[in-house]
Amino acid sequence: MTKRKIFITIIIILIIIPVGLFILQNISKTNQFNNNVSKTNGNEINQLNSNANQLSKSSQKTTIKIADIFATSSANFPASFASFPLFVAQEKDFFGQNGLKVQVIGVPAQSSIKILQDKQMDYSIASLGTGSTQIKTGIKEVMIYEKNYGYGLVIRSGLKINEIKKIAIISDLFSPSHYQALKFINDNNLSAEVIGVGGTPEEIKARLQNIQADAIIAPVFYALLFPLKEFGYISLKTFNDEILQGLSTTDDKIKNNPEEVRRIIASIKLALQFIQNSPVETKELLFKFFKVDKNEANQKIIEDSYTIAKQAFLAGNMPSQEGINTLIKLGKAGYFKTFQDVARQTVSQEDISKTFDFKFVK
Repeated sequence: MTKRKIFITIIIILIIIPVGLFILQNISKTNQFNNNVSKTNGNEINQLNSNANQLSKSSQKTTIKIADIFATSSANFPASFASFPLFVAQEKDFFGQNGLKVQVIGVPAQSSIKILQDKQMDYSIASLGTGSTQIKTGIKEVMIYEKNYGYGLVIRSGLKINEIKKIAIISDLFSPSHYQALKFINDNNLSAEVIGVGGTPEEIKARLQNIQADAIIAPVFYALLFPLKEFGYISLKTFNDEILQGLSTTDDKIKNNPEEVRRIIASIKLALQFIQNSPVETKELLFKFFKVDKNEANQKIIEDSYTIAKQAFLAGNMPSQEGINTLIKLGKAGYFKTFQDVARQTVSQEDISKTFDFKFVK
């Protein structure tokens, strides 16, 4: 090999080695960069997935349980009329619009407050004056939305008021209708027995046949559904005393989850506005609520029921002082035997503060 060839070879080698080292170095940097990018993207994806999972968990709605008072779980009979706004709120998805998942569960009236105390339910539509309950610490009415239950009294045909000796109430004893019966007895100077005939429609009919009562007191919509004329009764009057019904919950719920309480009340308010302002749709919902077929006879029932609903459900959501006093007296009287047991109770500001918390509806 000539000196010239050797010189050229050396020059080429000197050029190739640095270029090769440069290329190898950049390949290494590129791989490191790609690895870093891959790790970063992986971390970001993992973080996004974690955030999505967390969001999914937080958006899963816990079912809120509301106790509805009625004496039976009969699938063919509606619960109390006070549950109708809750029914509307569910059917029109007002609860869902407020981010809530709600289940309304029927319970006997006498246990409606105890289940709140035992944390079996989150809310109850039973008033604190219902059943044998007294003013309870730790339980408050947060919303009143129904007044004048629409109680009606029917009397056996041919009887005069002063001849009434036995009054049946289509509910349990120590309930608002029991109070109505005692008040009626007191107002008319009667000496009459009060008998509770709560139960399924079939049980109530059987008991009415067996006891042969002189008069019956029931929420008007019950009287509309029951063929009371079969028992020889005719309509006499509708009571208008302010016995209130609303939403109760615990002090713990008010303190620890006020936003939930606020949303529940907002949902019921939407339902009340709907009932007042949408008569055609509300009547359709009444058919579904009462579980009755659409025929001419039931159409009259629905028309009358809608009239009662408009009068009974408070558009403004705030009860009168008379209604508040009556409710507290019922609660304080406990197991009352006479109207005087209720009437002699006094109402103080302390009673009101222990019984109601209306800050969510004001």
